Amino acid sequence: MVLIMKKSELEDKIESLEIQLRHLTNDYILTKEEYEKSAEKYHEILSELEEKNKALQNLRENSEKIVEIRTKELRKSQKILQAKGKEQQIMLDSSPSLIFYKDKNNRFVRVNKSFADVLGMHYRAIIGKTDFEIFPENAEQHVSEDSEIIRTGEPKLNIIEHIRTTKGKRWIKVDKIPYKDMDGNIIGIIGFALDITERKKAEHELRESEEQLRLLMETAQDIIIAHDLSGRIMYVNKAGLQFMGYNENDVLLMNITDVLPVFQIEEMKKRTKKQKTGDVQRYLSETELKNKSGQVIPVEVSSVPLIKAGKTIGVFIIARDITERKKAEEERKLLEEQLFQAQKMESIGRLAGGIAHDFSNILAVILGYADLLKIKFDDITTSEGQAVDRILKNAKRSKELISQLLGFARRGKYNPVPLAINSLIKDTIEVSENIFEKKIEVKYELDNNIKIIKGDRNQLDQVLTNLIINAKDAMPQGGELIIKTKNVHLDEEYTQKYPVLKPGKYVKISITDTGIGMTKDVTDHIFEPFFTTKESGVGTGLGLATVYGIIKNHQGHITVDSETGKGTIFTIYLHCLRKESSKGKRSGNGYQRR
Repeated sequence: MVLIMKKSELEDKIESLEIQLRHLTNDYILTKEEYEKSAEKYHEILSELEEKNKALQNLRENSEKIVEIRTKELRKSQKILQAKGKEQQIMLDSSPSLIFYKDKNNRFVRVNKSFADVLGMHYRAIIGKTDFEIFPENAEQHVSEDSEIIRTGEPKLNIIEHIRTTKGKRWIKVDKIPYKDMDGNIIGIIGFALDITERKKAEHELRESEEQLRLLMETAQDIIIAHDLSGRIMYVNKAGLQFMGYNENDVLLMNITDVLPVFQIEEMKKRTKKQKTGDVQRYLSETELKNKSGQVIPVEVSSVPLIKAGKTIGVFIIARDITERKKAEEERKLLEEQLFQAQKMESIGRLAGGIAHDFSNILAVILGYADLLKIKFDDITTSEGQAVDRILKNAKRSKELISQLLGFARRGKYNPVPLAINSLIKDTIEVSENIFEKKIEVKYELDNNIKIIKGDRNQLDQVLTNLIINAKDAMPQGGELIIKTKNVHLDEEYTQKYPVLKPGKYVKISITDTGIGMTKDVTDHIFEPFFTTKESGVGTGLGLATVYGIIKNHQGHITVDSETGKGTIFTIYLHCLRKESSKGKRSGNGYQRR
């Protein structure tokens, strides 16, 4: 061990030894040899002391250098630590997260700029304070959470809470972990929080938007269906459930193919495949849907793909019931056809009337001269007499055709009188009964209280005769001829379909046969002059044209319904008289005859 002594102590020691040496010299008489040994010992001691003194001096100089070096290193370390601290704080402050450090006493020891900004405070005003001073409303909860983390060493994650700040109420999401020193000892907690106020606001707005959308979908009159790519139904709105006739639990176990007609299923699958691949984004089409009872309605469908995270997961369908629209379209089409038919018949009537009038004038001249020739050649046994007779017969036949054409064109004579239609029908049948074969059965369903109409008896008799003859010709193998009369009131909705009619009271006459029927192509032209389905030379093709003209001249209406193999129904509507006669009421008794 090196003995370290101060210089003054060494000098005092040397002086003490010198005094002791003088005393020894005085007290003892030394021999020369002893004296030399003592001197040698003395010099050894002095030499040793000098060496120690030099070593002490060197040690002092080295210690001062070490202290100076260590001091410089310490200052450098302090600067490095300060720089790192500033760097760490810059990093903390640049983070959008709210970062804070708390010790075991629940005091904030460090916070970043985001934390201070959200609170609306300077960070120096936060350091050293507790939750009871910063977050008094949440303090108890914070202390409990922090204490558990310090006790267990386990973090607490995804804590959602709201805090009150100088900027108002804010929502934050917090993760808390243990705060440890270099030795691993827990000395507090570190918190990382995100201000999720805007996200919460967006979530709230999204929930409101979803609720509004849900309310809109649930109150919509259209059928709304969502299904996945396999066709499994995922959602149906209230209108859809009402139409389908299922409850919500049942319908969610169904496939979209369960509500489609069979012929639409393959088309739906092709459409879904195209929407899945993104080839088609939106489909607009008309199809049909069926409900639990099997009822099918026409719908207009708009479908778009359901996309989640950029991937198509299903199809969203809005289906609108277009039954009324289809009905309106059919009615409009019917009205257009009727208008076209009426215009066509009017044009044909004018043409036929003009031709008939001109031909009638020409025929009058022919008949006049023929009558003169008849006077001169009255003997029909001669060739001249026979020729004149043929001229007269054909001229008279032509006159009858002209009369029919004028009737169709409504240019013939019209003498309306009150009529009991039931009596007229029975009288016409009695006159025409010789044309019926035994295989045809005539049935009456006449209203006993049928109202009186106003019409030309001869013309209406011609109408009934023509219709009866047509019915007879349609039943070569026999069948039934059913004649019905009925009082009806035609409202505005019905008369809108037939512009020639006006709302009011009518007598409805229907003549039904169970014959061979007609195709639509035939019924479309059935009332046109010279149109006939009979063989050449059989009939003139003016019978039903005359019927049409007479009924129209009576401001009535006639329709025809027929189906091949099922027979034909002609229906006539004629205006009632406002005042009825008792005679008309008594003439309605019906009966059957063969």
